[in-house]
Amino acid sequence: MYEKKTKTISKLSKSVLGLMGLSLVTVAVSINVMHSDPIRVVPLNIAGSLLPSKFTSDAEVEEVVDLPDYQYTIQSGDSLSQIFMKLGIPYGDLLKLMETDLNHLRIDTLQPDDVLRFWVDPTGKKLLKLELEFNIAQKVQYSRLDDDTFEFQEIDIPGDWVQSVTVGDIEGSFSVSARRAGLSYNDVQVITNLLKDKMNFSRDLRAGDKFEVVRAEQFVDGQASGQREIQAIRIERRGGAITAYLHTDGNYYDKNGDSFNVLSSATQLRTKSASALTSTHAVSTQ
Repeated sequence: MYEKKTKTISKLSKSVLGLMGLSLVTVAVSINVMHSDPIRVVPLNIAGSLLPSKFTSDAEVEEVVDLPDYQYTIQSGDSLSQIFMKLGIPYGDLLKLMETDLNHLRIDTLQPDDVLRFWVDPTGKKLLKLELEFNIAQKVQYSRLDDDTFEFQEIDIPGDWVQSVTVGDIEGSFSVSARRAGLSYNDVQVITNLLKDKMNFSRDLRAGDKFEVVRAEQFVDGQASGQREIQAIRIERRGGAITAYLHTDGNYYDKNGDSFNVLSSATQLRTKSASALTSTHAVSTQ
């Protein structure tokens, strides 16, 4: 259940998306510019040159790796108090973590498959640092300070967001048509919840109406992080087009710049939704 593991995450440069001017029929093209410096070979015709027996370029460079003492993957039904007890870490340290987390509530969003990493002192009875990894692009750390309180740090890796465009025609219900075009159940739920005050999906759509959806998925070093979002929606119907665009502030706006009166932050609309823990901090699957 517990293992030691080292994970190296390279921080990538942030890609800024201007979504208010997003074209629904254009897929973003990622361009990687590789810089290569030409190598010049210059002969050294110096008589009596003295060469060192060993070059510094051949010297071994030691890298200090901060390995965790324990690593645990959250499972359904787990509770932090039980995990701390199994590791022999005092319950008082958990209380201090919870006190630090009051302003952040990241412990309250633990789900199965999230990863916990523990650093303890040589006695194994004092927690020095706790890391929660929600996915390869999102994690938080709690580090013990000299006064025995914990400091919170959030680490977000922007990664690369790869766009895709789904286009379809209405044949039957919107849900069936969207699924046939390649959208997921979660995508359909997000769209219907977002636009429910703008249109009636049962009455306002007819056969032949069209829809376009721009989605983006996050990748870190070529690996999917599990984070996805819907960036733009356009539904062409007889009564006129319905549009929604995800802005950089995390809210959706129509083509006129009017905000939707729904809680529609990017965090809420990610595929992986948060689930609150109970008072005993047991992990649920909701």
